[in-house]
Amino acid sequence: MYATVGNNDISLTINDYVNKNSSTYQLSDISNETRISEIINKIKAKKNYTHDTSSLVLYFARVECKLNEKLSTYNKSNRKNVKLELYLSSLITINVRTMQSCGSGTSRCVPIWSFCCRQTIKIKILDTCEVRALKQKIYDITDESASISVDNIVLLYKGAPLNNFLTLKESEIVNNCKVDYFVPICYIYKEKEKKNKENEENEKNDENDGEVVKKNEN
Repeated sequence: MYATVGNNDISLTINDYVNKNSSTYQLSDISNETRISEIINKIKAKKNYTHDTSSLVLYFARVECKLNEKLSTYNKSNRKNVKLELYLSSLITINVRTMQSCGSGTSRCVPIWSFCCRQTIKIKILDTCEVRALKQKIYDITDESASISVDNIVLLYKGAPLNNFLTLKESEIVNNCKVDYFVPICYIYKEKEKKNKENEENEKNDENDGEVVKKNEN
């Protein structure tokens, strides 16, 4: 069955996984021009959810629906009956473990001794972020002397490479899970030094205090 764009005659079925006990329900008065943010607001009203709109995430066939997009972005064939899945976005910790290896891509030779030289990088990230966002975080917190370009970062989960364009939730990554990070032989991870903002502020305050003293002396 198909609907005309603009008519509020799409039957929208929501498979809701926000709570431990999942539920299924329908929303009415929906058209292909309805924005995803409007659909989430309808869900919040129907279910009395108090979560922030940004923390509720809808998926269409495993594709995350962006808040500012219209339903038509995902329902390209204008189907009258549409199913979406609803999840609650969570902040999770991922234990990224370095794995020294030689080779390129996912074709690697891993020496047995490399398992004794592993380093763990703890990353906090929303589980609705894409894998490439996780790679970017790894790059951003790594010191330049030990950095590997985002395009060359290879991550494995349960022995399989992670897809850049899938979300962490879609990749079935959960809180406190372990992800393997291929790095060169003899690689040593080093965290980027954080700029000491307090010192910078103190230096500015000292300069200001000095100016005040000079004025008082004058």
